[in-house]
Amino acid sequence: METALAQHSARHAARLSIVLAVVAFCVPLVGIFAPLGLAPLLIVAGVGVLCCVPPRDLALYCPRITSAVLLGVVCWGAASSIWAMLASAALYKAAQLIPLFAAALVLIAADRLLLPAARDRIRAALILGVGAALVLLMFERLSDTIISDLLSGFPLDRTLLLKRYNRGVTILTILLWPAVYAVRRRVGWPAAVAFAVFAIAVIASLASRTAVVTVAFGLIFAVAGLASRRFLLALAALAAIAVFVGPVLAPLTILKRSDVIELRDEAITLNVLSSFHRLRIWEFTLQRIADKPLIGWGLDAARDLPGGKVESDAMGTLMPLHPHNAVLQVHVELGVIGTFLAAVLIGSALWGARRYGEDTPAAGVMLAAVFSAIAVASLSYGIWQSWWVGGLGLCMALTRIVVPANTDPA
Repeated sequence: METALAQHSARHAARLSIVLAVVAFCVPLVGIFAPLGLAPLLIVAGVGVLCCVPPRDLALYCPRITSAVLLGVVCWGAASSIWAMLASAALYKAAQLIPLFAAALVLIAADRLLLPAARDRIRAALILGVGAALVLLMFERLSDTIISDLLSGFPLDRTLLLKRYNRGVTILTILLWPAVYAVRRRVGWPAAVAFAVFAIAVIASLASRTAVVTVAFGLIFAVAGLASRRFLLALAALAAIAVFVGPVLAPLTILKRSDVIELRDEAITLNVLSSFHRLRIWEFTLQRIADKPLIGWGLDAARDLPGGKVESDAMGTLMPLHPHNAVLQVHVELGVIGTFLAAVLIGSALWGARRYGEDTPAAGVMLAAVFSAIAVASLSYGIWQSWWVGGLGLCMALTRIVVPANTDPA
């Protein structure tokens, strides 16, 4: 009987490793060439895992804090339809988030059911996927957009091409660090450093400032991982404060000055008018937060905030669909309760570094991935966009799988 059960479990584990290896290979490539496919990929991956492992086994390892926070976001978001300007929009978005959150939790729980050999297979798949995406991006850059021209059927403007890949490149900046860790585990430090240098060079050659900032954040924590664990966690705490407080204070300290016009002219001279526009968006968001600080305007209400369609003195409206900052968007839409839930979620992710004990490189890679995601979320994209939620779920789950810890997840 015990032998039969062991064989049954072994078959489950083998199928699970194959599913996750395919997902690890596909995520970087889907992110680059079809980023909107990341949400469906997350759900398909979750269903695939459920087909391999009994749900009762996954339930044992589902992270409790993360599950409670995501459930709280969905419930509070749905409740916000009571006072939201568009009740249907809040309810629709809450319903849309349920399968994405559930699939992400399934993948995270599957982490605890993998054997070392399975992790090695998934690491190899992630290396191949990230490597292939980087090579194709470099080829696209050097060949004057030949891949995009073939896919679209007509020549594309080079500037538009670079912007087209922004979404996928930000996914690569998060997956880069677990991929580097995987190379180090399989081949050694010299190959890992060479892989990182190649990846950073390709990413830096593209037109995404957000990607460059994200790589810088990740590099700080990857290097910090070689220092002491205590120093690493202290640095994580300081960086968390800088990331989340900085965007809030920037409009108050910069845009309230009397020389706003001079600042705008400076931004034009430096070709960073989009950054100035971002500050204007944050300032407008803070004004709307002050109107309803406790309960917010309702889930996914940022695009319909009063006054948001007024043209700013930068290069667009005061609210182009979302605030380009996850914390501000959560606060303006879900108020203090939503902000508290977001803080608990980020705090639990950072506190998860303790699971690695004295393995500072592993802790550094985990924090590098987390803070890379934070950097992107603080500067670009709406936090509820399906492709972005899907990408975050896939990246965080793969990071936990590739960089395993010995203790129970938070």
